[in-house]
Amino acid sequence: MHGRMRKVKSLKNYKSSLILLVAITIGGVLGMVMGEKASIFAPFGLGAYFASVVGQLGSQILTGYIKVFILYLVVSIVYYFVFFTLYAYIGGKNDGQRKIW
Repeated sequence: MHGRMRKVKSLKNYKSSLILLVAITIGGVLGMVMGEKASIFAPFGLGAYFASVVGQLGSQILTGYIKVFILYLVVSIVYYFVFFTLYAYIGGKNDGQRKIW
């Protein structure tokens, strides 16, 4: 009885790894059999993978995306004002800067 419990516990610990291994194997076989037609199923696999990652990591992923998005906004706003001012100056000196701003 104790050996069976250990086996069941180890299967529970490696459940997601086993599922991933089976999915990769099935995907490889389908890719070899179907060839180019297998690329039709790629969006489904990508969507399922993304849903799985979000389900497991949840808020950790969301906070990472929010930080990157805020950084992107700040950098793009600074880029807009600095470089478009520089472009206007190169194009028309002070007159170009007055026209753009």
